[in-house]
Amino acid sequence: MTLQGSLRLALIWTSLLAIVIYAIAAESLAVAALGVPSAWLCWWAAHQAWAASVPRLLVNAVLLVAVGLGLGLASLDGQFNVERIAEMLAALLVIKLFDRRTARDAAEVLALSVFLVFGAILTSLKLSVGVLVLMFCPLLVWAALVQQVVATEERAEAYMERIGAVRRRVRSGNAMSRGLRRMTGGLTIAASLIATAVFVLVPRGLTPSFLGEFGAERGSVTGFTDQVQLGRAGLISESQEKVLDLRVTDADGGNLGGAGRVYYLRGAVLDAYEDGNWTRQRRRSEAFQPRETDQNLRLVLSLNTPRAVIVQDIALRQPPSRGSMMFAVQQPFQWEFGEPLEFTLDRRGGTLRLDDNAKTQSYRVYSGLPGTLGPPRDWRTAANPGRLPSFPSEYVREETVKLLEAQGINADRVRRSPTEINAVTRAIKDHLLTFDYTLDILRAQGDPIEWFLSEDGRQGHCEYFAAAMTAMCRSVGVNARVVTGYVAVEYNDASTQYTVRESNAHAWVEVEHAPGQWRTHDPTPPADFDRVHAPDTSLASMARRWFDALEFFWVDSVVSFDRGSQRRVLGGEEDDAEPQIAALNSIAGFLNRVRQSGWVGAAQAVLAGVMAFVGVLIIMFVAQSFFRRLGIGGVRGPRVRILGGTRDVGEYLLRVLDKAGHPKPGWKPLLAHVRDVPDAGVFSDVVARLYAARFGGRPLSAAEAQELRRTVTEAGQNLGSRTPAATGDG
Repeated sequence: MTLQGSLRLALIWTSLLAIVIYAIAAESLAVAALGVPSAWLCWWAAHQAWAASVPRLLVNAVLLVAVGLGLGLASLDGQFNVERIAEMLAALLVIKLFDRRTARDAAEVLALSVFLVFGAILTSLKLSVGVLVLMFCPLLVWAALVQQVVATEERAEAYMERIGAVRRRVRSGNAMSRGLRRMTGGLTIAASLIATAVFVLVPRGLTPSFLGEFGAERGSVTGFTDQVQLGRAGLISESQEKVLDLRVTDADGGNLGGAGRVYYLRGAVLDAYEDGNWTRQRRRSEAFQPRETDQNLRLVLSLNTPRAVIVQDIALRQPPSRGSMMFAVQQPFQWEFGEPLEFTLDRRGGTLRLDDNAKTQSYRVYSGLPGTLGPPRDWRTAANPGRLPSFPSEYVREETVKLLEAQGINADRVRRSPTEINAVTRAIKDHLLTFDYTLDILRAQGDPIEWFLSEDGRQGHCEYFAAAMTAMCRSVGVNARVVTGYVAVEYNDASTQYTVRESNAHAWVEVEHAPGQWRTHDPTPPADFDRVHAPDTSLASMARRWFDALEFFWVDSVVSFDRGSQRRVLGGEEDDAEPQIAALNSIAGFLNRVRQSGWVGAAQAVLAGVMAFVGVLIIMFVAQSFFRRLGIGGVRGPRVRILGGTRDVGEYLLRVLDKAGHPKPGWKPLLAHVRDVPDAGVFSDVVARLYAARFGGRPLSAAEAQELRRTVTEAGQNLGSRTPAATGDG
């Protein structure tokens, strides 16, 4: 296959893979269905005889139209983001595949492919995208090398055409193919090593979240929200997009996860209701405190260590947005992060919100079991009946009083004991279990909670159940609040962790059973809860969980690789400011120990280094011999150097020509030079054989080399006998 043929194949595979990578990252079936066939069709058409007659001006006009349409659509819908730019790049890539006429056009195709892959990386960091990008890199290196060789050949042909020499297209041959393969492998390995070193030493921080509004837009689906807005009509779709991975252990590292065991990850605590919306109550400024991690990258909320501890290792699948809530099981008392961060702490709700400029994708939380941590220092008792919680709806209070009195429970707004609070919450939960769960909500008539509790309603999703129970508790003086977050139910035995998806977003209730002691209550009917959140147990679901385990390894080891991970890799201490400094300190400590041990220690260090070097050489020699025995790589023939080496045939030819009065200029190719010399046929045949040996994979034998030297000697003698007359020298 010629070099041009190799370049054609490299371009189409590079372009198709780039389009597929972006289609998977953007989860766009349209990009794959339109881009892949169109790219192949344009590539095929570019190599037909009629394609050369298409004016380049027309192709450039189509490119400008594609750019104009992309910018116009972006301005119309106001979404000039990565998705719009990537789609425009894909269109330009398809058009440019038809316009590939020279090596320069091929370079433009490769550049568009690289930019499209960049767009995919900025769109998604999922495992499938990472694997395809790893496949794309060596293919790109191969295509770039072939493009450079073809560009050089084009320049050489242009030069030969200017000097009037016969144009001969060089075939790649086995030798050149092997050389390009070796160079591709070497460059890929070297780039991988450099990239690995940079990955470990340079802290993560630049993630898709830095794009802000420039990032891709997403549709309206289930997901976490830090406020509850009731009363809206419509069908809520359930997204299976992964949000985070959770591993739950005890203080000694024992696994606390398992199938059928559910954990509620708190996000936002909502205790103020107005016009169908539950939000956080605005209190005095000291209720919300700015906090930051200490020198050990920890945030300690309580110095009291509870008797029973739940340790949660959380890895987010996507970088958090600005001011995101941090998720944890109830009653967290300590947080650990991989880098310095700033937060806003809600002291009464016990929730944590990231600062607008802070980013993190993995953290560890220590929580105490309910009743083991003790109340916070700033809890307020409800001894005065006038300070008991209330709810601004007489209808809700009447319905609650009617329910409690029917079961013989005191419905007056008085301070209650924990036992009485248990009875109230049990009665309300049992009543709500008779309601219907649905994601297809009708528009509420009047107040959404009143509509939900009336005979016309009695159906809704988890937010309605949580809001109704909170309202009913507060209407009879029981302190309660709505909590939004996620439920971890999908346990993966392969990775011993939970996979939490957007469809696992949930709302529930926390009731204050004693001053400062809050307990979780979920009024959603259990059967509906399992139907919505419980994982599928089919064979396909099991295979998907194995894939989720691999994807978690990718997220935990690559996507969320932060400074904490760097410390583990480089061996830094917790109080080191930078893990790179820890690595350098380790090297300096080793050198210092060698220096303190005197010349004996220095000699031992040098001897160890020499032995390590010799060991590496031996391993390389044995591996090379092993691969040659297997027939991998082949046996290289004697190398023929066209310029260099006193025993080289090509060098001998140059000396003969120089002695005969025909030195070769440095700018002139050897074949073009000998064609201008008398007896050009003999010398041209010799040079053609040398070229075949050097570039065509046809090595010279010792006998052939001797025969060529003899031919050059005889031709040189004949040339020398005519040189004086030809040159006029005496």
